[in-house]
Amino acid sequence: MTITNIISAIGNNNSIYPLLLRDCGIEVPTKVALTYKQNESDKDIAMLATRERLVDEYTVSAVWLGGIPLLEKINGNFLKNKGFNPDINSKLLKEEDCQGLEYNIKKFKNLAPEAVKDLEFLKNNKSQYKKMLGGKLLAETAIPIALMGFIIPKLIFAWTASTKKELAKKREMSLNGVNINNKSLNSDIFTPKIKSFDEFAVKSVAFKGPSKACDKELELALGVPYETAQAGVDSRERGEQGRRTAFKGGLSALAEMSTVQKMAVTDGGYAVGRLITARNRDAAVDVGFKMAGMMFLNFVFPGMLAKFLDKSTGRALNTNLNLDIKMFDDKDFIKAIKDKKLVIPEATTEKELLDFVDNNPKSLFVKYADKYKKVTMLENGVRDPRRYVDLKELKAFRDSIDEISKNALKSGDVTKFMKKAKGLKAVNILANVGISSFLLAYGLPKAQFAFRKKFLGMELEPGIAN
Repeated sequence: MTITNIISAIGNNNSIYPLLLRDCGIEVPTKVALTYKQNESDKDIAMLATRERLVDEYTVSAVWLGGIPLLEKINGNFLKNKGFNPDINSKLLKEEDCQGLEYNIKKFKNLAPEAVKDLEFLKNNKSQYKKMLGGKLLAETAIPIALMGFIIPKLIFAWTASTKKELAKKREMSLNGVNINNKSLNSDIFTPKIKSFDEFAVKSVAFKGPSKACDKELELALGVPYETAQAGVDSRERGEQGRRTAFKGGLSALAEMSTVQKMAVTDGGYAVGRLITARNRDAAVDVGFKMAGMMFLNFVFPGMLAKFLDKSTGRALNTNLNLDIKMFDDKDFIKAIKDKKLVIPEATTEKELLDFVDNNPKSLFVKYADKYKKVTMLENGVRDPRRYVDLKELKAFRDSIDEISKNALKSGDVTKFMKKAKGLKAVNILANVGISSFLLAYGLPKAQFAFRKKFLGMELEPGIAN
């Protein structure tokens, strides 16, 4: 993979790659170190808070970044075993002017007969398919939410409660002059005599995991009786399910959310779960501030920043920079612009644009529309009728190509123009990753600590210190 391809991957805010880089590579290690630093005035709390952050962040990341794609694959295989093709986009269930289940069956019956068979099977089993879509959506969101928002924090809190008891018992025995053998504890990670974060990190690798907690320890971790917390969870989950069912656009729109969109939804449920399972009011306020900041910086801010950077730096070339960076480095694309052989659809409506794709499958425009997933073409050169085409996105792609190609010709040196565009786009992507990562890994924790001190009147970790 070339450097350009790597930059392209991390610059795609609709994929998990920038999230993976920011979350596991930059954000989590920095947060763990900052957590220890913030609580180092009390070695016991520093050890417990840092251990919680280390285990919590990486287990949640594993569920968040790996769990949803895994569930999507499992559900896809389940649909296939029931006779449905998982490649069919459920948005086709809603008929539009130039695409839809009935429309595509009629239009592509002779052009793509095998694909149409999949559409006809779905048409004949539509009610069953809708029920399965509901289960698919529920599994891909509810399971990660339950793990991240409720199960993981409860286990970690119970682990911390158990450790605090052991530490209290050790201190009491020390005050009574009893010689304590450190080996009587589950692991030497429980000892409060940790001099630095580095020492903690080394010791934590060897830790074997939490001891089994009893109901009383769970109640201590939750800050409320177990039954009360569970009732709150069940009630909140029912409310969340009701709101999801009423989501504008219907079940098909929800079912066709991208992996990143599902991650955003589960992040919201994860935040609710963390508020419910917080050990006390201060901990709930603290985690609420953190989760709101994380959701904004992960899913909203990078897209806003990308548009701002592309618009600002594009002024240097008097053009937009909305294309993937790989297109600015594509020799065939550059040559077609130079030779004035790049045919841009002169479509005035979205239907005309889609007709151009269907009538000119070998054109360079269609080739790039297929490569960058604006449309999906079959091997025989026919557009796949099982895939829904976002016509607004396709038109924006067409407009960006048209503007860039015209400005490249006006510059007098197409190669030089595209090289500058590629350089500016690379700077924008790297700046976006750098700024977003800094805010997530350093800015947000620092803001959280300041918020905690000003509004909660404490510097140590709420829930553990209390």
